[in-house]
Amino acid sequence: MRALTLDRVKFTMGLPLLKRAIQGPAEKTKNFISRSLVIGEVVSTADMATGVKCGIIYWLLWLRNLGSPRHVTKWLMPLEQKYTGIFAITEKGHGSNARGIQTEATLDLSAQEFVIHTPCEDAQKMYIGNATHGHYATVFAQLTIDKRSQGPHCFIVPMRDASGSLYPGVTVMDMMHKGGLHGVDNGILMFDKVRIPRDNLLDK
Repeated sequence: MRALTLDRVKFTMGLPLLKRAIQGPAEKTKNFISRSLVIGEVVSTADMATGVKCGIIYWLLWLRNLGSPRHVTKWLMPLEQKYTGIFAITEKGHGSNARGIQTEATLDLSAQEFVIHTPCEDAQKMYIGNATHGHYATVFAQLTIDKRSQGPHCFIVPMRDASGSLYPGVTVMDMMHKGGLHGVDNGILMFDKVRIPRDNLLDK
């Protein structure tokens, strides 16, 4: 069922109307979120699992309101059907309470990189949609600079290469079938000092 749902998502997102809605120039997509929600609702009338997965893979991942124009150009505009995304905020110990999340993002100034790390079991990202397939994730983490907390921020973290293999330091656990939505895969994400470029901070 998961494979069938993924095929349906790829077909749906390949339709010209939806491709224009997702990848159009920013000045023509000022109502991007509102239109995306409407599209998701329409798709869900045909198949709920497909509608949910479309939202997880495309609309939640790219959150134009968080990324600057350079992020839209780098991560959204070149998006191809073989690459999909993940939205990772929910944690085992804090649900979707963004202020309470424990995933760490520490700036290594000398390397101009952020180090993304899961410090404890409560910081595991849980119930993350598309976890078993996604290539990139928008990960919410507590930013630390010079040992001072800067609060929750959002980062683009590569998860898998083009062949689908996980990058070093990234662990994914399948949470198995979701009641009522067997076509949607949920998983647990953990990071072991994963390094990402400084530019991967969504800083609009």
